[in-house]
Amino acid sequence: MKQTGKVITKLSFLPMAAGVSGQTRNFNQSTGDLLYKATFADSSTGIYKVVFP
Repeated sequence: MKQTGKVITKLSFLPMAAGVSGQTRNFNQSTGDLLYKATFADSSTGIYKVVFP
């Protein structure tokens, strides 16, 4: 079986905005968005946005 995709070696969640308490959040509750940065085994990186309905 041929493998597709890349192997993630590091995953970091990125802050979206400051909350009421002034602390940054990784998940934006009003829009349902989550941002993260992936580092792959080949040393490439990418920033991705997940949108929850």
